[in-house]
Amino acid sequence: MRRSHTPVLVAVAALVLTGLALLGAGGCGEKIAIPQPEGVFGLREYTVYLTTTVDDPRKVLQVQGNLYLLAGDALHKRDIYLEEQATVTGLADPTALCQEPDSNRIMVWEQGTHTVRTFTRDLQPLGAVALPEVGRVTSMAVSPLGAEADPDAVTFLYLADPDAAIVHRYAVDAYGGLLPFGKLAANRGNGVRDVKKPIGLARDAADHVLVCDADSLRHWIIRFDPTPDEADADLRGTPALFLPFPRCAPVPAADEYVLGNAPGCGQEDWVPGASDSLGAFDTPSTVVVAGAGRIYVADTGNDRIQAFSAYGEYDLSFGSSQDAPGPTSISVYDFKYGPGATDYYYGALVFAVLPDGGRVRSYISTEYSDFLNRQPRPPE
Repeated sequence: MRRSHTPVLVAVAALVLTGLALLGAGGCGEKIAIPQPEGVFGLREYTVYLTTTVDDPRKVLQVQGNLYLLAGDALHKRDIYLEEQATVTGLADPTALCQEPDSNRIMVWEQGTHTVRTFTRDLQPLGAVALPEVGRVTSMAVSPLGAEADPDAVTFLYLADPDAAIVHRYAVDAYGGLLPFGKLAANRGNGVRDVKKPIGLARDAADHVLVCDADSLRHWIIRFDPTPDEADADLRGTPALFLPFPRCAPVPAADEYVLGNAPGCGQEDWVPGASDSLGAFDTPSTVVVAGAGRIYVADTGNDRIQAFSAYGEYDLSFGSSQDAPGPTSISVYDFKYGPGATDYYYGALVFAVLPDGGRVRSYISTEYSDFLNRQPRPPE
């Protein structure tokens, strides 16, 4: 389990580079420095809220109070109460979707045609780009960090391809065109910079990219600065610390870049693999980041969902083989109660795809439930 820390906003580039070199040799969308909620806004627990059944549910994505659901050959738009708003059918085996930040566009990977299709939030088609060189895609994410490396790019699109052990990177231009621009990560060795089986992606509050690596000896969430490394043949990104100052100096430990069961400071008895310990995973299939930076992980093999602070510190888990069996995709709805950047009920609703029984289920946080059920103020 990750220890508690006090964030120290100090530049440590030299320490990070030294740690990466040694780890590679032998070891294994707001800003991230956000105050934690206190009092009534503290995260406590989640309970089952609403459930619906759908034929072949696959992926779920919450965008500005709307839920986008891939199921079978269709893309559905629903509200946060799981009520249908619109549907597009006839897609060829869609397997992943994401939102392009600061735009009206929803991007869908169509596995049957190896194509990225783009829709408005009202599900109007905008275009399609075929990527025949990409294999099986299980997740997508978009981050603008480092996009200035390509003068024609407005952002980068990332696609997790577990069969090839690659996270592909494409430059997205203003017209929705896609051009290959190296890789975010690939399997070149056993360092923390390498990935073995990338199956989930998310952009965090600092525009870094989180990668679910479900390799049998890892079960990690690795945090990457996706800025292309021009000294690398594939322009790969570099692992990024969850905390701005490492516990281990001068060499940061693997678990300072990773959520899950990874070697800690000076740990010589580390045993790789899946774990049901709190803060560890068995097949982490999806990672999402809430509006104020909190991280949620679908811990598929352990029949639960786990939550972490923006600094990678374990907060809580919820679910069981009865109410959250094998979640394979999750998304989060934040209720904003004020104008400030941190004025959120953290993860008011968490949505999960539960393929067993073809269910999509939402879980409600205690504080949001209290808000919805509050008594009206008495007349003065």
